[in-house]
Amino acid sequence: QDETWHEVLRLICGMIDEKIAGILISYLMSEETWEYKYIHLFLAAECLHEVKNRSTLTEISTALLGDMKSLVDGLSFSEEASLDVYDFAQIGVAQEARLISQIWKDDPDTLFWLKACAELDYGSEYMIGVRLEAIQGLIRDWKDNPDTLLLLETCAQYDASVWLRQTVVKEIAKGLR
Repeated sequence: QDETWHEVLRLICGMIDEKIAGILISYLMSEETWEYKYIHLFLAAECLHEVKNRSTLTEISTALLGDMKSLVDGLSFSEEASLDVYDFAQIGVAQEARLISQIWKDDPDTLFWLKACAELDYGSEYMIGVRLEAIQGLIRDWKDNPDTLLLLETCAQYDASVWLRQTVVKEIAKGLR
């Protein structure tokens, strides 16, 4: 739980045998006693990202990706939602979208998932962070996909958030050079 050790764990996963790293990652995935239950999944994903040969950890990788995607898929907002939900939405979900786009960019479902995240609208400003991270992932890794440019253009022209529209225009200009 001590975040000062997270970088050490990530470095260790990059240096040790993949099977041993897989044991550590599996343990992190099952650890739900932390104050914010999603942080252990983010650390597991960051550790997986450091493993040199992830092909031996496909089962763990698939399970972790599913766990992370379910965090966003199960998220909903209401006036009664707790501050923890809003806190997670502002910080956690945006980090999650960034991790998924970086770590699983070769997974065929990641493009579809990022597009869905980019279009998310729970009627809340709290989802702007995840939408922006998804958009940045699309620009970084799928800028040649014809659907990506269409989605970005639509967002830049018609999104309800003025800030997001402006940011998307800037991201398009930076990423499509």
